[in-house]
Amino acid sequence: MKTLQVDERLSLDADVFYIEWRKIQLITIVGDYGVDGNGGSALSEGFEWQATWIPINRLTVRLGGAYADARLTWNTNPVRVGARADARLPHIPQWSGSFAADYTFYKCGGVPAFAGANCRYTGRRESGFDPELGQTSLPADSEFDLQTGIVRGHWTLELYGRNITDQRNISEIEPGGSLVTRAAPIGDVTAPRVIGLTVTLTMRF
Repeated sequence: MKTLQVDERLSLDADVFYIEWRKIQLITIVGDYGVDGNGGSALSEGFEWQATWIPINRLTVRLGGAYADARLTWNTNPVRVGARADARLPHIPQWSGSFAADYTFYKCGGVPAFAGANCRYTGRRESGFDPELGQTSLPADSEFDLQTGIVRGHWTLELYGRNITDQRNISEIEPGGSLVTRAAPIGDVTAPRVIGLTVTLTMRF
């Protein structure tokens, strides 16, 4: 990890990684159930970075991203796992990124208030391995959040919206059963739009 402090308002963090996996855990089919099993060896390499910028007082902007090339380097059991060497590891996007902006201001007679927004991008990735169906490509997706609130002493009142555009994205897919039962794959969908209110008390001892 390397941090570069350009000036008082801009900093950059970046790192490069190279990881060799041994006996990596993958979902396998045993009977009618999917269980964790050894998937042989794999290799993951790439880089990630994040920039923090304060363009004006009380405004902080963060921008980050990552690239990962994660693949199997060994053939797996063709009946239970069904993955061959060079297949992409499940649910790891090749590209991902995030953006966030937070602003603090003063309203209501000097009571600190804040507002912010953030966006997360997840690039195209592959599903879990299915001995019969192989892998399914999951499309890239993104989510957008908003929040605002006030701070009064030790109390914080925050109004937030998660997945504000109400995107329904498939986050992952795994095999659902054996070749005999031909059970349908199991998929997870991201949570729908959520609007909420939180009250937080900060305790100092």
